[in-house]
Amino acid sequence: TDGRDAQLRRFATATAFADDLVTVNAANIACRAGRLRVNGLKSSGARRVAPGDRLTLARPPERRTDLPTDVDAAARWVGKRQRLAAALRDDARHAPALRILFEDD
Repeated sequence: TDGRDAQLRRFATATAFADDLVTVNAANIACRAGRLRVNGLKSSGARRVAPGDRLTLARPPERRTDLPTDVDAAARWVGKRQRLAAALRDDARHAPALRILFEDD
């Protein structure tokens, strides 16, 4: 793809940002979020790119959860996560494994 007749989503995943946007869907999501821009403007993934267009990709904000500063709120926050972890470890709370009802030879 040399950019003369390429859609933004395909060009971005194939060449420009291949390490950051590994799928066309990731490029579409970046376009909708306004992180993948053409000439500084929010663009659709279907937009055609041309030689001379300037593509920019903004990194998504880092997801980090801060522990509440209030002692009681922090204790509740930790308690919720501990209960979640316990529930995920408990096999009795999960649905049984699916059985194969029909298998085509």
